This record gives sequence, structure tokens and C-alpha cells, in this order.
Amino acid sequence: MKQLYRQQLREGEKVGMRYALTIPRDAMRGATGYQLGHGAGSSLDFKDFREYEMGDDLRLIDWGAYARSDKLIVKLFREEVSPHLDLLIDLSCSMDLPNTEKQAGLLTLAGIFSSAAANAKCSQGCWGAGDTVQPMPNGTQRASAWEGIEFSGTRNLSETIHLTPPRWRRHGIRVLLSDLMWEADPLDFLRPFADGAAAVHIIQILAREEITPSLQGNSRLVDLESVNQQEVFIDSVTRQRYSEALARHQQNWHQACRQVGATLAVVTVETLIEHAWRLDALEKANILTSI
Repeated sequence: MKQLYRQQLREGEKVGMRYALTIPRDAMRGATGYQLGHGAGSSLDFKDFREYEMGDDLRLIDWGAYARSDKLIVKLFREEVSPHLDLLIDLSCSMDLPNTEKQAGLLTLAGIFSSAAANAKCSQGCWGAGDTVQPMPNGTQRASAWEGIEFSGTRNLSETIHLTPPRWRRHGIRVLLSDLMWEADPLDFLRPFADGAAAVHIIQILAREEITPSLQGNSRLVDLESVNQQEVFIDSVTRQRYSEALARHQQNWHQACRQVGATLAVVTVETLIEHAWRLDALEKANILTSI
């Protein structure tokens, strides 16, 4: 199974060579990088002093000034901007939906974002969200080197992000790859996810079966994460109600994303595969750019 995941990530890497991650102007202030900025950073061009703030690099403290004044003072330099991507992958059970290409689509998209970040000269860190949010082993390397992928999470991401708050890079770009199929208020997740970010992109990944279910008649529905089962009779009225509920759910996410300044794009895995991974929706949303 690990070899299959690696193959899907590698396929995404290849597709991703056609794209670059779109970098906002204020992405990742204050670290050594490629794009020269106007604030204070870590190039050799000295600029000014200010008092130490929690989280500042200890190497920038002026110990001579501390000896004279008993105050912690840090040196400020001309800023260089090093854009950074924090990619969060939903590893809940629902992302490995049986008899669909959903899991393959998720990992291929993850590989695409990894290559697109590299093409934009952007550092990256991959995170897995199962029952906790944790850095992916080898997550700062190319996607095909990632380890620890296991679709076994049973909590929704709103719970997970509060239980194990990750340390995202401030002023970085944050991308979530998920089906968003949980009932909690989207803002419960989006507020901590967007806090301090330069840009936030939410990619909803759905299988065609989730959009237009083919089930008919008496059926047993199983929740992959809670393992709860329910006997239902599915007809045209039931499918219509489901479609309306899905539309309301997506609208709630759209509204919540607007509130925090995030971008939401919805993709259908089978459509991406049929169209050779042409990512029109992500280009239209200014998330990726063709190169």
C-alpha cells in the first residue's frame, strides 16, 4: 500500500511540473529567501533596532545593548521574503472511499502542490490530519519521499486542529486538501487555520459518487469514521434532498471562507482524471498558475 501511495504522489509531482503556486506579496515576511522585500528580515543590510518580541531569532539579539540597558534589543535587517507552503492533507477514513478514485486524487493533488511550490521557489511542509495534526515524516522534501500516510482518522478536522494545534509558518500560504464532509461550523476550523497566514486555500475533493449517488432502493449506509450504520430507502426524492443538503453545506463553506479571506475551490476526482489533470478551477481561483 505504501508503494501505491508513493506512486500516486510521484504522478502528482510530474503533473505539478506544469504549474507554479501563486505567491501573494506578503507571503512569509522576515526569513532569508529569494524575493527582496521592504520590511525587516535577515539579509546583511542592517536597518534598525527594536525591543525583543517572543519568537524572535535569539541570534539577532544585541547583547552589548542588553549589557548597557538591561533590555533585550534585536537588530533589524532589510527584509528578504521566502515564501512557504504549509500543506494539510485530510487523512480521515472518508478520504479513502471504497470503489472510487478519491484517495488517488487526493495524493495526486498533494504531489501537484509539492511540485508547484518548488516551481515557485517556495519552501514547504506537509502535515497529516488524522486523529491529530502532525508534520508528515519527510514532509519538507518532495512528495514522493513523504512517509506516514494512513487513512485512519475518525475525528473531524475542526476537533483535530483544536486538540493538537500545529505551529504553522506565519505569513505563509496554507492549503487544505479535504472533502470537508463534517458537520461542525466551518469557522471552527478556518479561524485557527487562517490565523497569521498570507493566503489560505481550501480544496474540496469529492468523488462523483458523492455528488450524484447511484444507490437505489433499500440500502445500508455506513459512516466510515464512526462505523454507524443506517438502513434507508433511496429514490429520486431522497437523492434530491441529498443534493440540496450538499449544496447548503458547500454554501456554508463559501460564506465562511469569505469571512476569513480564504479561497474555496471544488474538484471532482474523476473529472480531473478524465481531463488529464487540467486544473482549470485552481487556475481560475488564482491558486495555481500554468508555466
